[in-house]
Amino acid sequence: LAFITRFLEKLKFKQVLYLYRTTGYSINNKKLKITCGFLTNEEVDISSISAIKKVIDIKSIPAFSLRRLLIEAPEVEELAISPQNENQFIEEILAINPKIKVN
Repeated sequence: LAFITRFLEKLKFKQVLYLYRTTGYSINNKKLKITCGFLTNEEVDISSISAIKKVIDIKSIPAFSLRRLLIEAPEVEELAISPQNENQFIEEILAINPKIKVN
C-alpha cells in the first residue's frame, strides 16, 4: 500500500488520468488483453486461465476499483482487473473456457 501511495504521489494528475483512460480489458481470438497505459500490456490465453476470484483489494494495478477479479494463469500468476460488468465479463470468459473455477 505504501508503494502505491508513493507512486501515485509522484505522478501528476494528467498521468493518473492517462492511466485511467488507457486501462481496459478486451477479449479477441480467445485471448484476454489487459492494458494500463505504459504500465501493463498483457495478453493471456483464456484456455490457460485456471481460476477467477472476486476480491476486494487496493494493492493491485491495473484495476481502478476496489472490487476486482483476480485472474490466475501461468503467464501472469495473478492479475487483478476491474471490468465494468463483472458478471458479463465472467460469462464471456466461461463461454470460451468453461473449466475455469469462479469463486
